[in-house]
Amino acid sequence: MSAFTWSEKGRVIGGHAVVFYQPTENSNVFMYDAGGSYNLFTQSHDLDEIVTALNQSLQKTAIRVTAPRWLDSEGSRKEFAVSKSDRQPAWWSPSTGSTTTEQTAAYQAGYLLGRLGALAIALGFYVWAIVICFLKGKGGFAVLGILGLLLPVIGWAAIAGAIRIAKPDSWWARKHYDARKMDIAHHRFTPGYKESVRNEQAAAAMTPTAGGN
Repeated sequence: MSAFTWSEKGRVIGGHAVVFYQPTENSNVFMYDAGGSYNLFTQSHDLDEIVTALNQSLQKTAIRVTAPRWLDSEGSRKEFAVSKSDRQPAWWSPSTGSTTTEQTAAYQAGYLLGRLGALAIALGFYVWAIVICFLKGKGGFAVLGILGLLLPVIGWAAIAGAIRIAKPDSWWARKHYDARKMDIAHHRFTPGYKESVRNEQAAAAMTPTAGGN
C-alpha cells in the first residue's frame, strides 16, 4: 500500500491511500482504491515513475499527485486515512482523460476488431480454396465448399479439394504441372490410363532395337 497527497495549483488539498498491483509479470501496473481499478499504463515498480504515469492521466485537470510514499505500518495507514480528501478525482469521470470505462470500451472495440479481422482472413482463405477447387476441375468439392458456408460440417470439402491433385484436363494442371505430375493426375483420373501405359511399355519392350537380331 502507498500514499500520496493531492495538490491543486500547488496547494495541498488532502491525501489518498491506494494499492498498486501488477496482475502478471508482463502486464501494466494498476491502481486500486474504493473507486475501483485504474490502468496506469506502466510496468515500472518504482513509486516515482508510477506517480509520473498517474499525473500524465491527470493532465486535463488542475490536480496533481505529490509526496508519494509507501505505508509500511498500520499506524501510518490510519494516520494518513484521517487526512483523506474528498476532492480527489473520480477515475471514472470524463475530466480525468483516459478513464476505466473508456479503457474497457477501447479494449472491447479492439477485441471485436481483432475477431472480425481474423474472421475476414479465414473467410478469404476459404473462398480462395473454393476457387482453387474450380480451377482444379473439382466442381463437386467446390459446390460442397459453397454449401459449407451454410453448413460448416461439410466445409472441409473445399480444403480437401484445394490441396489434392488436380484433374489432368483442368486449367490448374495445364498451367502448373510438369510431365511427372501430369502423369500422376492421369493415373488418378483418366479411365484406362494405367492399361494404356502398360501396353505402350510392353510394345516398346517387344520392339527390336537397331542392330539387334
